[in-house]
Amino acid sequence: MERLSIKLTEAVRNKTIHPFHFRTRVHLLHLFFADDIFLFTRATTKDYTNLNRLLREFCAMSGQLMSANKSKTWFSLRTPRRTKDQVARILGLPTTDRIGTYLGTPIFSTRRWQARYLSMAGRATLIKASVSSIPLYAMQTAILPQKICQHIDRLSCHFLWGDTNGRKGCHTINWDTVTLPKEAGGLGITSTRHRNQAILMNQAWHLYSTPSSL
Repeated sequence: MERLSIKLTEAVRNKTIHPFHFRTRVHLLHLFFADDIFLFTRATTKDYTNLNRLLREFCAMSGQLMSANKSKTWFSLRTPRRTKDQVARILGLPTTDRIGTYLGTPIFSTRRWQARYLSMAGRATLIKASVSSIPLYAMQTAILPQKICQHIDRLSCHFLWGDTNGRKGCHTINWDTVTLPKEAGGLGITSTRHRNQAILMNQAWHLYSTPSSL
């Protein structure tokens, strides 16, 4: 999967594939979890032709096969019907209007999952179940850059206090207090940097106390 990630990044750099851009200027190309892959790109025949070729090359090189029965394509509401049909023919995959949930979490937010429609407890639970869990795999093997940790915490903070569309919610307590355990008066939302350090220290202790695991 690491090789596929590199090939996709190279394709973006060469402008043969264009990632999905959010209004916050953040772009998203792919998400990997175990054997599952989510790919995001511009809905053009050129992009999907290049993507299809890249996937076929990866499958031929790695010996892995993409399951057509478990794969689907999803488009934004403004995508023309003609474009959807062309892309479906290129990839040879069915289209769908609803992707649903993945590991119990909605892939795309609906009104009931937006910050202003959830209680404080609901927001805190969603942060711990999704945002705080996404970087866990990377945390087990590397020290995340401080800016990355700060950015993740900032996103969690904005969602917790209901900051949406440039409108700032009421931040009643500071983030350092929020990240304290519930027993200490916080909400139990762990600081990204502290969690990263704790996971690595746990790994180090495991290697030290169990040399045979190497």
